[in-house]
Amino acid sequence: MVRIMDVNGKLIQASTKLTKQGLITLTNRLPGGTYFVEVNQGKNHSVTKLVKLN
Repeated sequence: MVRIMDVNGKLIQASTKLTKQGLITLTNRLPGGTYFVEVNQGKNHSVTKLVKLN
């Protein structure tokens, strides 16, 4: 499970579908700004800050 949230914690996108290469496609409508990407796989959990430039 991959979730993208804005700096206020609002869920922007969630997905469980990966490509064959293990990649996930982010929405093209995501405006520039700071986001947090949360990845959950079984017992593993990670949160990373993402900065998207325009």
